[in-house]
Amino acid sequence: MKGKGTYDRHPLGTVVAANALSWLAAYLACALWQEYRVLKGSERRFSGRKISWKDLLPDLAIAFIPLIVGVAFLVIDFRWTALGLVVILALACKHCQQRLLGCPAERLFRKGQSGPARQLRTTLLALVLMAWAIPAEAPSAPSPKRGVCARNLSAEDFAALAPGVSWWYNWHFEPAVGFAFAEPGFVPMLWSDHPDLLVGFRGYVRQSHPGVAFVINEPNLKGQAFMTPAAVAAAIRRARRIVGPSGVRLVGPHMAIGTAPDASVRAPDPVTGKEVVYTYMIPYLDAVKRALGDEDLPELGLHVYGNLGELKWAVGELARRYGKPVWVTEFNQSASADAKAQADYLTQAVDFLERSPDAAGYAWFMARMDSVTGSLLEKEPGRLTALGRLYVGLPSATSAIDTR
Repeated sequence: MKGKGTYDRHPLGTVVAANALSWLAAYLACALWQEYRVLKGSERRFSGRKISWKDLLPDLAIAFIPLIVGVAFLVIDFRWTALGLVVILALACKHCQQRLLGCPAERLFRKGQSGPARQLRTTLLALVLMAWAIPAEAPSAPSPKRGVCARNLSAEDFAALAPGVSWWYNWHFEPAVGFAFAEPGFVPMLWSDHPDLLVGFRGYVRQSHPGVAFVINEPNLKGQAFMTPAAVAAAIRRARRIVGPSGVRLVGPHMAIGTAPDASVRAPDPVTGKEVVYTYMIPYLDAVKRALGDEDLPELGLHVYGNLGELKWAVGELARRYGKPVWVTEFNQSASADAKAQADYLTQAVDFLERSPDAAGYAWFMARMDSVTGSLLEKEPGRLTALGRLYVGLPSATSAIDTR
């Protein structure tokens, strides 16, 4: 999902207007100086004096400066519109007003006259169009992969996050009552197979038609959904019946990588029938896959709180084993010693997730939290922390994901 065009969090229209005004001011100053030099003496004196390259430089700057800048823009970011405007600038000299007075450049280059002159008007128009067509930099847009875990945010909070965050979720099937913001996009979640959650999830999905929906949060961890693989497979089937042929992308279950034995699910192995303690996500997902039978796993969710190496390994392992896109729906380096270590981790992790073809989306845990080093928002509404400014401002490297 894309928000309004911005550059450095300023509206695009303001940036373009500033570019246009600065160019026009410089151009008009040069044009007025040249006209003053032409008019301060007689026409005969101006056209009859001996001309050198040094004398010509101020006179030619009025056309050459915009022309050179236009060529530079073409090298940096080629556009057909810009090329056309540069050609207009190059041809503008053929219609210069000074030909009626006796142009020094004409005498130097021995060129013939070619009709009435309108250099000032033509070049001004071309320059205004160039400032509009080629702003200083392309407008930034939020990364379509980038999301955030969030609860109880205000309109000011969402406005602060929106320039760099495309989607968010709150572990629930609907946003808070009264929520009326289109950006970032909301992704509903069926947190567990509780009947009330299934009813709510069905109602929201069928009314709002989201592009993506999450199912089952950490079924392998006590205190979370805490479900057997067979129960997860049954919940996935129910979710698929709810979304039907609507094209909603289901993502789940959302797995903890590993769990302590006393916090792990115990369930019969689907092959041997013996009780298994699922302390690792891979055997658990294998059991879910077996329980689904002929049905395939959805896209997979992953929660990572270790270092960068663990993040890269976990994403690659799930993608390699199951051939599915991976959504890192919670990540944070909980063991970061200080704010700098957390910022370094966030920068490297986001760079990896943006570039990785295996990662379909990711969400920082979380938008606002008590941790000084992990929160993206200050306690005051709408104020980003240093980490939040970093997360919002990091570049995107992917095409759009429709979460609506």
